[in-house]
Amino acid sequence: MTGIAAAYYFWKRKFPWVFAAAALHILCDIPLHDIQYFPTPYLWPLHTPLHDGIRWANPRVMLPKLCTHYRGLYVRVLWRRRARTAERV
Repeated sequence: MTGIAAAYYFWKRKFPWVFAAAALHILCDIPLHDIQYFPTPYLWPLHTPLHDGIRWANPRVMLPKLCTHYRGLYVRVLWRRRARTAERV
């Protein structure tokens, strides 16, 4: 995936921000999976020191995650409403 992102960058001279979502997902997977459920081998195929993280279903993780998602959805709805009212004027 890094090779594809680098090729796109050299071809278009623009950073492919779509690939940043995959990198963010990997960074979130490492601390948010416990060893019993899904130990994330983030250095595969090399030897990976495993990290005993917190499960997604834990309220300490789930509540802030849901609040962030709903806040983002709310901002997006407001943004679209403002764009529609600006088009009417």
